[in-house]
Amino acid sequence: MAFLECESRIGRRVLLTDSVVHGLRTLAIRGFVALRRRGMEVGGMLLGSGAGEIVRIDGFVEVPSEHRYGPSFTLSETDEAERGRIVAEHAGNVTGMFRSFTSRDPMVSDGDEAFVRDHFPHGEFVYLLLQPLSAEECVATVRFFRNGQLLPKSGEPAFGFDARRMGVAEASQDGVTEVPQEEVAEEPQEEVAAAPAPVLPPPFRRTEVSAEPGHPALEPARRPSRWWIPVIACLLLGILGGGFYSWRSLYRPPRWEPIGLDAGPDGGRLVLTWDTNASPVRAAASGRLNVNDGGVSRDIDLNVGQIHAGKYIYTPAHDNVRLRMTLDGPYGTVSEAVRVRTVTAANAPTPSQPVPAGVADRSVPPHPAPAPSNIAMPPAVVREVRPRIPEGIRARIDLPIVIQVEVEVNSQGRVVHASANKQAGDSLHRYLAEQSEKSARQWRFKPGRTKAGARVASNKTIQFVFTH
Repeated sequence: MAFLECESRIGRRVLLTDSVVHGLRTLAIRGFVALRRRGMEVGGMLLGSGAGEIVRIDGFVEVPSEHRYGPSFTLSETDEAERGRIVAEHAGNVTGMFRSFTSRDPMVSDGDEAFVRDHFPHGEFVYLLLQPLSAEECVATVRFFRNGQLLPKSGEPAFGFDARRMGVAEASQDGVTEVPQEEVAEEPQEEVAAAPAPVLPPPFRRTEVSAEPGHPALEPARRPSRWWIPVIACLLLGILGGGFYSWRSLYRPPRWEPIGLDAGPDGGRLVLTWDTNASPVRAAASGRLNVNDGGVSRDIDLNVGQIHAGKYIYTPAHDNVRLRMTLDGPYGTVSEAVRVRTVTAANAPTPSQPVPAGVADRSVPPHPAPAPSNIAMPPAVVREVRPRIPEGIRARIDLPIVIQVEVEVNSQGRVVHASANKQAGDSLHRYLAEQSEKSARQWRFKPGRTKAGARVASNKTIQFVFTH
């Protein structure tokens, strides 16, 4: 049988058949032209036999790769399992391995060295490194393993891997006989020359490569993706947005904060109290108290001292009194209301009782005595629920909008009815009124009590203030 001699270095000779040289060269160049910029690397196992210092290679098996890590011939776990299966299938006939290098200098990788040590720890092993340079030219070098260890380089340059340029030798059981060039020109060389040259596409042009059995079809080249640019841009925008929101939250006053307005009877008087620790109370510059006593409404101005006192005593004339406190300051306008449906009015037209210094004492002219009261303690808020207004609707609010909701609280502290005036104002006002009613129905109260301590149903006014 005639062989082509590809290497005769460090006491070793490697002989390949014409069909093996032609097949390996075509496979390497086909991968090289498959991708436009750098090509696709291939590899596999060499099949043959060895006698003394001569290695004969008469076949090869390509190891298919899914190229999970790119065009390089870097095997995944699936690829490694397939290579192990091929080695086991051709046990005793594997004499070496091959692989191509399309965008880097040929070299034996650490992974390949480990593979040879694990599977071929004894004897000689050939490592054929192919390097396609264009669609017409391919060069090769040969490295040798002995007992699983990689031998030093021979120092010889790469040689042209082409059946028409390689030397021809005649192999037999007794050894190898070189064939003179004259004889090669008569018969063997004609047979080699008659072999059809590989039909390859022009250099650097993508070709459609059909998948052979066990070899996946190669995909066309893709443009490099710069996915990290929008990711970094989104991160920067998120950081800037978060910083701006934090700064705005620190330096912008809260939109609304309750002042804890409450009222309770004290003999013939009505004691109105509020939370002096609330921010709107501490920062208020002025205020006023609106009293609706039996349908008669009047405004009482409050100075800073009266506001900070946290208490105001009022002598009612009727048994249905509604009081509203409005405070003006850097937090804007904050207003809360409370209603006491039945209170004990004064039995006679007497002035208000003396109150401590700093506490407002405003009395109204005497009126007929009201009916006896059956509520000694009005309902107190236990749970508040604020309306959730979308930012798009909140942006339409130019000036603060105040929505009052009248609620009926049963003896268990639950809101059984909530009503807001949805007829006044435009569509924005009606929308805010509807949302306020929904939120008011979720409020919970500590129910009102009589003088005897029994729980009773009562009414209360809840006020919601909406700002931009």
